[in-house]
Amino acid sequence: MDEAALASYAGALALQVCVPGPATMAVVSIGSSRGFLPAAGFSLGVAAGDTFLAMATLQGLSAAATVHTDALLALRWLGAAYLTYLGVQAFRDRAHPSGGTALRGAAVARSGLLIGIANPKAMLLHASLIPLFLESHGPGMHATLLLLALVLLVNLVVTVGYSGLSAAFGAAACGGGGLVLRRVSGLVMLAAALLVLLS
Repeated sequence: MDEAALASYAGALALQVCVPGPATMAVVSIGSSRGFLPAAGFSLGVAAGDTFLAMATLQGLSAAATVHTDALLALRWLGAAYLTYLGVQAFRDRAHPSGGTALRGAAVARSGLLIGIANPKAMLLHASLIPLFLESHGPGMHATLLLLALVLLVNLVVTVGYSGLSAAFGAAACGGGGLVLRRVSGLVMLAAALLVLLS
């Protein structure tokens, strides 16, 4: 895989990650209502999920997923259910944004991973772009590792950037309690769940 191909892949991936979808909406919602660290942890999970999808595509599992559409549908419903849960929790949470029922540590990263893996558009992007950049005999170990590192890095840069911007907005907008902002975040999570189901 040459530098021009990697740059093209990175550009297409960055555009796909920048376009607001369920994962981006969840990152912004968590950042604005819970702060930078939970959003960055969620972003790490999303990036790991997308990297898994790229690895699955490289291993030919995207073809298997098209054959086993029930498994892909179940994963999509699981992701939508989790986003719905997060949206309902935002409505029920009366605690300060940094406390209460907030997800912490590995739990927030796992939730991001679930949403990242449940993104069928990311799998389609990888399935459509990866073959363009691989030799006919398949990827070498170096090219595979470089591609996976690129997917992880692009996802982290974009989503952690969204985390920082949304956390800054949330801190400026909510001041002390932030009840209204948490309610708006809950609505965003519910809308993201709907997007997952409709995509």
